[in-house]
Amino acid sequence: MIICWRLEGALVSQFITAILNMVVVFFYCRIDVMAVFRNFSPSWYTIKRVLGFGLMLLVASSISPVVSIIIRRVIIQHYSLNDAGLWEGISRISKTIFGLGVSTLSLYYLTVSI
Repeated sequence: MIICWRLEGALVSQFITAILNMVVVFFYCRIDVMAVFRNFSPSWYTIKRVLGFGLMLLVASSISPVVSIIIRRVIIQHYSLNDAGLWEGISRISKTIFGLGVSTLSLYYLTVSI
């Protein structure tokens, strides 16, 4: 898709990958999502712990794009715009491969634990 449609193909392939992961998880798990949430009543202790992780996720997801922008600016200042583009492309490929590995491992452990 990426070769034929370029950027649009990359976006479509990312979207299709996420949808396929969701379909596979729901197919193998065969859980009733509403039944899970109906019986869900967390304690305040659990809510505090989850909010702590939520805050950590918010900080990490906010800092990551800022660091990427700073690195890109430094590369543009010291090297060239072309080198910054190469760095950005390699960085995105790396993130995609890492995401594929994480989703594969999580799907494997999810199906093994059931």
